Order: sequence, then C-alpha cells, then structure tokens
Amino acid sequence: MMEILPIEIIKDIISNFSCEIDKDIETFLKEKALLFQEKNKAKIYFILNESSIREYKFDILGYFALSTKILHLPEELSKSQRKKLDGLYNSISETPTFLIGQIGKNDKNKNNISGKDIINYAQQYLKSVSNMIGGRIILVELKNNQKLINFYINNGFSLLDNNTKNEEDLLQMIKIIV
Repeated sequence: MMEILPIEIIKDIISNFSCEIDKDIETFLKEKALLFQEKNKAKIYFILNESSIREYKFDILGYFALSTKILHLPEELSKSQRKKLDGLYNSISETPTFLIGQIGKNDKNKNNISGKDIINYAQQYLKSVSNMIGGRIILVELKNNQKLINFYINNGFSLLDNNTKNEEDLLQMIKIIV
C-alpha cells in the first residue's frame, strides 16, 4: 500500500493509529516506519478493516514490520542445537533470519483482530518469502515481559537462551519455518 498511495494519505492513515499498551509500537509506526520503508530497512504491512475499504476509508486493524537480521548464536548453544537451527552445519556462529520487528494492534479496533491473527499474517508472508528465496528462521526480539513471552510460545516460538546482551537488552525468540 505504501507504494500505491500518496505519502500524504499514508501519513493520514497512520495518524489514526494508537497503541496505549506499548507506546513504542505507536511511535515506530508514526515516526520511523516510513523512513524504514523508504530506505528499504523494513517493509511495513497494514491489516485493514475490509468494511471501511468499501467506504473508501483505510482503517488500520493492526500492522507488522518485516526485515532480516543476522542472529549471533550464543556460545553456550550445543552443536546439535546449532545444526537444528542451520539445517546443515553444527559449527555456525551466526545465521540469517527473518525478523518480525514490530507487531501492533490499533486500540480503536482492538476487538476486531487478535495478536494471533497478526502474527499469522506475518508468518504467512515470511513462509512465502522462504519458499521463494530460502531461509528458515523467524526471529522476534522482545522486552522481558512474561505475557509477551507466553504469547510467542503459544504461537510456536522458542526462547533462545542467550547470556550475551544485545544492543537493546531484548530477549530473542525463534521459530523454524516448516
């Protein structure tokens, strides 16, 4: 959609998004998403209310941001775990991943879509990309919040035990695409 609609309309659509539960989600969309899209650092996908489209309005239910990232594997990871992640080799120290960088629900429509729906949309896109170009791991990075951890576990992700701190001090969870 960002390639189809004029930037002014996109900015207007984004301005109606709010996420009180996590302001970082709202701030990213309103202040960084267009730049990330323009510089090809990430692609932003909106999930729109279909009934509002019929009225020529664009009402965001939720969104997600997709990118790639090199995952530096923790030293404590066993050779068998490394081979499971890579699919071939047990001596790797890093591996490319698909990153779900942001996922968020619009407060205005929070009862019209679930987090599970949004993560499923993101995973469908990534599975399609994986089928075209290869790639086998989806990565999410998150704050140490048990509710978030449980959400991702319930959606098939596993917590990566990592004693090495990343730049934002975030936990990393992964899912192997099958």
